[in-house]
Amino acid sequence: MPVLDNKDYEIFAQGVARGLPLKDAYADTGLAPDHRNAARIVKIAVVARRIAELRELHAVAERAAPMAVIASLVRMAERLEAEGGATALKEARQNLIEASRLLREAAGADRARLNYGMVI
Repeated sequence: MPVLDNKDYEIFAQGVARGLPLKDAYADTGLAPDHRNAARIVKIAVVARRIAELRELHAVAERAAPMAVIASLVRMAERLEAEGGATALKEARQNLIEASRLLREAAGADRARLNYGMVI
């Protein structure tokens, strides 16, 4: 589903999908917080579908986060190692090497480098 044509509905849907209370998501549109209006908008079919789609996208992104990918690679390595065999052991070791590389990259990306108080 593409972005909603009504920008206020889109902003509202994104806020709700991020987990904001309805009233706060409604306030993100620039309007005064109003729970009744927010409760009405969330029931509009296109808005409800957009919220569901955005929540699914957030869930997919969370599963693809670096730490989740690394944990998955480590679990695969452990499983392959338990299965035994030269090929399985080689795959397990390769998965662990990849997991450690990703972990180093993620650690570097998570730390903002500061130079005289400015992020560089």
